Amino acid sequence: MVNRLPLGLAALICILALSATSTTVPVSHAATATSFTFAVGGDHGNSLTTGDGAASLSRLVGSGSDFYLAIGDLSYTNTTTGDTWCSQFKSSYNNVEVLAGNHDTGEENGTAATRSYERYLTGCPYTLSTSVLNCGPVTLNCYGKEYYFDYPAVNPIARFIMITPVVYNVTAVCSAASKSNSAFGNPCDDPHGCWAYNKFDAHYNWVSSAIDNARTSSSIKWVVVGMHKVCISAGDQNCNIGPDLLNLMISKKVDLVLEGHDHSYQRSKQLALNTSTCPSITTTASYPTYNSNCVVNDGSSGVYSPGAGTVVVIQGTFGAPFNTVNDPSTNGCSPCAAETPYFAKLMGQNTPGNGHGFMQYTVSADRIDAKSSFSGSFSDSFTIGQAFTMSSNPTSLLVQVGGSSSSTITVTSQAGFTGTVSLSLSQAGCACTSSTITPTSVDLTTLNPTATAALQVTGTSPGGNVTLTVTGTSGTISFSTQVAARPLLHSTSTRQAHHLSIWRA
Repeated sequence: MVNRLPLGLAALICILALSATSTTVPVSHAATATSFTFAVGGDHGNSLTTGDGAASLSRLVGSGSDFYLAIGDLSYTNTTTGDTWCSQFKSSYNNVEVLAGNHDTGEENGTAATRSYERYLTGCPYTLSTSVLNCGPVTLNCYGKEYYFDYPAVNPIARFIMITPVVYNVTAVCSAASKSNSAFGNPCDDPHGCWAYNKFDAHYNWVSSAIDNARTSSSIKWVVVGMHKVCISAGDQNCNIGPDLLNLMISKKVDLVLEGHDHSYQRSKQLALNTSTCPSITTTASYPTYNSNCVVNDGSSGVYSPGAGTVVVIQGTFGAPFNTVNDPSTNGCSPCAAETPYFAKLMGQNTPGNGHGFMQYTVSADRIDAKSSFSGSFSDSFTIGQAFTMSSNPTSLLVQVGGSSSSTITVTSQAGFTGTVSLSLSQAGCACTSSTITPTSVDLTTLNPTATAALQVTGTSPGGNVTLTVTGTSGTISFSTQVAARPLLHSTSTRQAHHLSIWRA
């Protein structure tokens, strides 16, 4: 975790060299899959061999995850340096990809930090050798600092953009031997080995391009951005990374933003910007201000619509002691508590059943299913995917003028969704039918995940075509199905069959 206030005098300024061009580290291509599972955690605590950190690592080994993203604050004791930490971790679980946190680079002084991040990079090298690692604008090895990879290698379905905003000395330009480590509160600039990701700087632009490039891919369905520090938080942190980067990710509807740093679990509502009521998320004294117009899905159902906005997940839960959440008391963070409405689910020190662990995500072309692996009774799961499907049978009707016909509308739960789905009806085409939907709402439950309604269509005049749209809505989620109808003056089965064959042709 990082202090919210500057830590005194600036440390010795060191020199950082940057390269304006991107570089690529070539690796082999082999992996292909229709779905895969990865795990994420941050803030790993004092030990991987005892206590909460060891228990989390043991569950990770049995989780079946294809790889683990360790999103910073890997060790909280200066006696467990990167080479030791990686040896301990990889002896149990090999496919760990590391990212820098403030306890890893020398940003934090004292015994609760290590100062040589390079030992982590050497001890925990990039293991996903089937996916090309693409570097941002850095001179040296970009792994663990700023890079992206697509997964799986063949026909990838997700892009992972891994970055280190406002982590001081991430480039190791300051001397560990002289203990001249850049501390939080100094300028976040090149001489302090710190990348601010301010609007239109080189790192901000690289993230923007990496997102845009993924959207042009014919196979990539999801964009995931991982980092250590946070912006919105109901725990004890202000907007460490700055509002520019947060608003960039939300404006481009990044599907998942994965963060640590705040020692808690927090799942946000789905957020999106608009030009009128939420052009950006703003801050006051470095704390984001809640704006309900930025919320497009409150997350209460546990299902988010793909492509509708961004979900932020803070998972600083692997082994470090918890912070409180939604705690406006003098022992908590009142301006953080004011951000609570941005979140659908919270777990911290003051949450009954809290427990350490990590989040696990299963990714396929049409959905991301997330579930927690925590040691306590508290749990969470959510899906970015379709909450329910709607279908109609038949999909086309011939209706005698003065008579009626019907189509059965079926609503089916997906990903364990439960709730009430309201049904509404709209019509396009000639004014030659009248229609009703019965009932006007259905309940999807665990025991009854499928429900039906009847669309009744009456012909009022001949000679036109009608498209009837039945829309199902639950909260901010909606899906629809269509039925085509045509009223006919003649009622004989032969004439109807003739008209139907011509119409469908």
